[in-house]
Amino acid sequence: MKNNLVKLLSVLAAVSAAGTLSAEVVYQNTTTKLGSTFSSPNEFGDQIILGGSGRKVTDFSMEYSTTGTFSGNESGRLRFYANDGAGSGGRVAPSSVLYDSGTFALGMAPTGLNLNFNGLEVNVPDSFTFTIAFGGIENGEVAGLNVYSPPTIGNGFTDIWENNGGTWELRKANDNTPLDFGAQVTAVPEPGTLALGAMGLALAVAAYARRKKA
Repeated sequence: MKNNLVKLLSVLAAVSAAGTLSAEVVYQNTTTKLGSTFSSPNEFGDQIILGGSGRKVTDFSMEYSTTGTFSGNESGRLRFYANDGAGSGGRVAPSSVLYDSGTFALGMAPTGLNLNFNGLEVNVPDSFTFTIAFGGIENGEVAGLNVYSPPTIGNGFTDIWENNGGTWELRKANDNTPLDFGAQVTAVPEPGTLALGAMGLALAVAAYARRKKA
């Protein structure tokens, strides 16, 4: 009887650990569009705070808009940064690169297009900064990220980071409305988290078995 109980608890522990592999949306800011767009010739982005427990990013999407007639040479480049650089405005600037998409073509982009990045395996901390750098924007063309607020999953700040000649600086809207970009982050727990959870359950099973034996 005892052996059967221990086996059952062990199976439940394994099932519980495996179940936590499910992907979850840990940041979502796609509900309330404020009707504005932020654009810059410099690299810029948003520092976000994740909800949930997943910290290995598998999918990421963000929304941008364009104006003007695109000629086809326009490009973008997505990066994730850890905020482990110099202090600025009471915050810590982006520094270490966690992910770099490399340069990709925007092509003949319609307004309000989502950029989707799937099949990623990027470990991130609870808070990190995603950025975009647009290229080939010329002759009256404009490309920028659409502003949404507030996030429905996770959290953020009312300002953004902009790389000004190699120095990251905080930027706020002139009317003090929040600058949160429309984006969604999906993630799974990191393997270390799963291992610790499974180990804890295994120890609990062993302790229960010892108590029953005594």
